[in-house]
Amino acid sequence: MNKTRNNELIRLADKKLNASKILNNGNIAETYDGKTAALSVSVAMSDLLPALAIYYQDYDAKHPDAPCRRSVLDVVATMITDPDKNETFHDAKGLLEYAIKHPEKHKDLKREVIDCSIALKQVVRTYNLV
Repeated sequence: MNKTRNNELIRLADKKLNASKILNNGNIAETYDGKTAALSVSVAMSDLLPALAIYYQDYDAKHPDAPCRRSVLDVVATMITDPDKNETFHDAKGLLEYAIKHPEKHKDLKREVIDCSIALKQVVRTYNLV
């Protein structure tokens, strides 16, 4: 990833993070730091679908505002453009469904998820971790 692309993704990550439930009055639960940092590593080590599935399944319907990996994946998904619709994915579900239906796109999608999660990790660390 070149510097220009990284700068664009950092600005986009900040915008999407501000629109998410993760950021609360300039504060982020400290657990999100690790979850965000681990996403790119998880995709690189275990491949796209296993990493997306692990992050997607980590959700507690009884406590939807509790820190979970799906929240991180939701933000990353909104940073990535769905090639079929020419708009960003709305959430983690859309990204996961697309990845399942389009194995021929995994190489490009994997790179996007890694790049976006790295940018998000950099942005998360600029806020107060509580």
